[in-house]
Amino acid sequence: MSGKVALVTGAASGTGRGIAHRFTLEGAGLSPVDLNLEGVEKVAKELES
Repeated sequence: MSGKVALVTGAASGTGRGIAHRFTLEGAGLSPVDLNLEGVEKVAKELES
């Protein structure tokens, strides 16, 4: 997935969060999206590390 960018909706929790983590592990860039701003910001910080 290197060089690819994934847009993941519902990334703050549940399945969306799991998918976001998996794409990151596979080397993709990520654009997480969710209505829960606080939750998606937390996930984004987790994925940066």
